[in-house]
Amino acid sequence: MIDLKRVESEFLKYVDNYDSSNGRVRLKKEHILNVVKNCKMIAEQLGLSKEEVDLAQVIGYFHDIGRFEQVKRYNTFSDKDTGIDHAKLGLEVLYDDGLITKFLDDNTYDEIIKKSVFYHNKTLIDPGIKERELVFCKLIRDADKIDIYRTILAFDKEDCFWYKDFDGIDIDDELVEAVLKREKVDYKLIKNNADLTMTWFDYIFDINYRESFKIIRNNRYLEKLYEKCISIFNNKHIKDNLKKVLDECNNFIDEKIGFKVATFNICHGEGTDGIIDVHRQAKFIKDLNLDVCLLQELDNNTSRSGNIDEIKLISPESNLIYNFMGTNNEFDGKFYPNVIGGSYGNGIITKYPYIYENNYLTKVLDEHEKRGISHIKILVSDKKINLFSLHLSVYKEERINAIKELLDIIKDIDDEVIIVGGDFNIGIEKIGEHKYIYEDNNKEEYKLLESVLDRIGNTDITWYSKESNACIDTIFYSKNIKLIKYDTIKTELSDHSLVVATFEL
Repeated sequence: MIDLKRVESEFLKYVDNYDSSNGRVRLKKEHILNVVKNCKMIAEQLGLSKEEVDLAQVIGYFHDIGRFEQVKRYNTFSDKDTGIDHAKLGLEVLYDDGLITKFLDDNTYDEIIKKSVFYHNKTLIDPGIKERELVFCKLIRDADKIDIYRTILAFDKEDCFWYKDFDGIDIDDELVEAVLKREKVDYKLIKNNADLTMTWFDYIFDINYRESFKIIRNNRYLEKLYEKCISIFNNKHIKDNLKKVLDECNNFIDEKIGFKVATFNICHGEGTDGIIDVHRQAKFIKDLNLDVCLLQELDNNTSRSGNIDEIKLISPESNLIYNFMGTNNEFDGKFYPNVIGGSYGNGIITKYPYIYENNYLTKVLDEHEKRGISHIKILVSDKKINLFSLHLSVYKEERINAIKELLDIIKDIDDEVIIVGGDFNIGIEKIGEHKYIYEDNNKEEYKLLESVLDRIGNTDITWYSKESNACIDTIFYSKNIKLIKYDTIKTELSDHSLVVATFEL
């Protein structure tokens, strides 16, 4: 059983043995207390037990405990200049000198504590480490780096770093390239404080948990670091490089905290070159590193597509291994006389297993082609996410009916995330066999949807044909998530572009 009050009390007693007038001692005390808070936030977000959350905080108190002795002996935090590893020194203080007994009564967590403290400042964690130990090793590394950003911004530069001269002729190009390629920077290349800035930005590529990225983003640590750096350096080349680095780091954060969803009408696998090949479409989807792809115009065992189950092929090849298809039409020669056998509909592929599935056939008039709305529910961390893939009619009245049916479905979904994507055909009107008109105004259907959901707002053309070019593919989302960014990606692998949006859940 961990007594956190005792741990905090003993920590403060230990720090009182060192010179509080020394700025580095004050800095490290404040840093450790903030790291403890970060450990608690991250551990709770990971869903760890109360005892594990307490253990994470204990590791926070211990991770830099060797720093006080380092400052006392050398008045610096530079492991390089002192020739010591402050993590190893901390373990010596705790275990060789017996300090650990003042904090904890038993050795239940000794192995986790030792490995977490030891690896908190290493370039890499031993790949052979046990899974439970790895959780805490990653957690303390995140909590530490998050507060390093705060510390750099909050404290005088000479308390933080071992270079008194905080200027430099330039940043080594190899260091800049390493960060832009998201690689580990080579500390041997660091010759001045201009070079040192690259290590701070490079920290972001060694963050492990989504909650950690959110803390960094919400506090604007990278933007503030960038602003501080460009206020210090007068060299325009340095400032230009820092802006490139900031943008790349923010792109990385978007990828890590973002939930990336695309909608793509695959035209039963047929590209604009007339070749039907879902394998190349799957590779196209895979390269986008999505969490979810909402698909329309999927074939299942039809003659035109080579009698294959398209979603079953696309899914594993795109690294979105869970799939659901809603069948809307059985091919009986009625609407597509040249297609023999099989079926046709919408689908959803995702990284996450689904806990609910359904396909709703929407009302059509006369003998028009059947339309449907595919729906699955997935669980991401603690959030339930409802995903809808749809392909609406080329007749306005049928579109309005379908949207009303969709709104009727989602009205009973409380406090859960809703994302709706697809080929809405809004603005398209069929006026004859293979004849269409597109009107870019009076879109009543959008107004209905926007009364409940937000829309990403894309306006680029998404459908290319001899009859009409139009923006008819889009994504709607519930108001309990935040849109980070969106894009329209044109491809010759279909007569539709792919539309992708990144959300913060």
